[in-house]
Amino acid sequence: MKITKRQLKRMISEAMPRGGAPDVVGATTGVPGGNIQNLADEYKAWAVEYMGSPSGANSSSVLATFLVDRGLDQGAMADNIMKDISREMRFDIVDVRRAVGTAREEYDAGGVLPEPEDLEGGFKESNRRRGRILTEDSIMRVEEQLHTAIDEFVQVMDEELGYNVPLDQLKAEVLNMVDGAFEQFERDQGAENELRS
Repeated sequence: MKITKRQLKRMISEAMPRGGAPDVVGATTGVPGGNIQNLADEYKAWAVEYMGSPSGANSSSVLATFLVDRGLDQGAMADNIMKDISREMRFDIVDVRRAVGTAREEYDAGGVLPEPEDLEGGFKESNRRRGRILTEDSIMRVEEQLHTAIDEFVQVMDEELGYNVPLDQLKAEVLNMVDGAFEQFERDQGAENELRS
């Protein structure tokens, strides 16, 4: 398994609380102190800040956002973490897994994780369709995320295609991925238009 510098920094910062001893179990499993109750408490505090309550309508989606945001949906312990926190919060694990899958797909595709107002209404819509005004700062952040995602995609493609692949071939792979994303946007937009009419 390959770990990026960013992932390593995050793991170290999570393992080293301010002024305290390293949380080795927490860094390995993603569960603070190795205790699922600590993670559930962290989720509850985050969910209250995120949308006012840790449970209610679309709770599975909110939990999925929390898990994906922290990378707890990936790795060897991911399934156990999902099961344990779902049980602790009394959420249906099937719903949580489905929501995590959706949130991870959106996150990996460079999409937008659901906003609180979308979750409350039960309707997820991207910023692109909502027409939200983007500030110069947010545009720079999104461009940085896109650049990072493209860089990671190119690295993976280079590995899969046998290393030292000509840049023209890698560029073609990236452009094919972008074309596929826009085809999906068109399908989504068509489906939305059908729902509205």
